[in-house]
Amino acid sequence: MIDFKNSKFLKMTTASNNTYASLLDSMLLENEEIIATYQAIRDGVVFTNLHIIAINVQNTGKKKNFGFIPYKSLKVYEVETAGIIDMDSEMKLHIHEGGSMHFEFTPGTDIKVIAKLINKGIHK
Repeated sequence: MIDFKNSKFLKMTTASNNTYASLLDSMLLENEEIIATYQAIRDGVVFTNLHIIAINVQNTGKKKNFGFIPYKSLKVYEVETAGIIDMDSEMKLHIHEGGSMHFEFTPGTDIKVIAKLINKGIHK
């Protein structure tokens, strides 16, 4: 289960939007589209036009936990762009219910694109 009180998803790299599409297809709403997908060794995060979906792969990989975060449930979010020495970008989400999530993206990820997705989702 995803711990929304203190979840961390580290070393996320850009992945094809098809990476989790077959897993999520039956769970997405009728008008929901996958916009961007990121993957770590086992875990992933998918940004749709309506949700941020955190995917936690457990044990042997057959068991997966999906956490759906509607953009409107975000209280505050932070974005940290890459620097010269610290080349990873980071994003922290603070959810209305008091939880938070931390995503760390590998060098080369355009964190500003992710921020724009979140802004669009929040202001719908």
